Amino acid sequence: MLESIKKHWVVTSVITLVGAISAYGAFFGGLDSLRKTFDAVTAKPKIEPDVKLGLVNVDMSVAPDGTNQKPGQYRINFSAILRNLGADPIRSRVSEVTSSVAEFKPDRPGGDFPELTIGPSLSVNADMDSISFPLKAGQYLEGRIDWRVKYGPADGDLTETMKISGAVGIRLRQKKPFLTWTPDADSERPVGMIARVTNYDAESGKTPAEAAVDAEVAKTAR
Repeated sequence: MLESIKKHWVVTSVITLVGAISAYGAFFGGLDSLRKTFDAVTAKPKIEPDVKLGLVNVDMSVAPDGTNQKPGQYRINFSAILRNLGADPIRSRVSEVTSSVAEFKPDRPGGDFPELTIGPSLSVNADMDSISFPLKAGQYLEGRIDWRVKYGPADGDLTETMKISGAVGIRLRQKKPFLTWTPDADSERPVGMIARVTNYDAESGKTPAEAAVDAEVAKTAR
């Protein structure tokens, strides 16, 4: 009889201990689940960086080429003025640059634009290309720009791409070069750019870029 009691006591103790352990685990497991739920509900949502890179303008400066002694030789320096329009710093770099004026190509870079960080509301001048070319009075030359700028959050990957492309028109009148840039349909537009209407007549034989630059030239003749 005593042996039976001892045997059942041991079994009962084991069952009680197992039950206690299970209850303990269930209790604290429930607490852990409640804690995770509470953390999920009260956790602050992850805020994505405010990354907005804008094109202020395409800068095209032309002057007589002091490095080339040929008569009527000019040099154009291309650059893009970029501005951080977001609330967070932006990391950016020029990833592709192709420029031309008629058949003339860059003979040396206009500068360099290393990867850099642009703070909110700040602007940078990204030098692109420098091209030397001959230009006579009244002559019209047309070229192109095709540029790409990669950018992203300052501490992240450069996942965004800005495309800047279009036709460049140059006309020399009274020793003054007149220039226009006609963006492609899928090109980035300068911030605040307002479309201007140019009377373009395809039968005139002019390209849209030539019509645009001649409209600018005509303003000085009034």
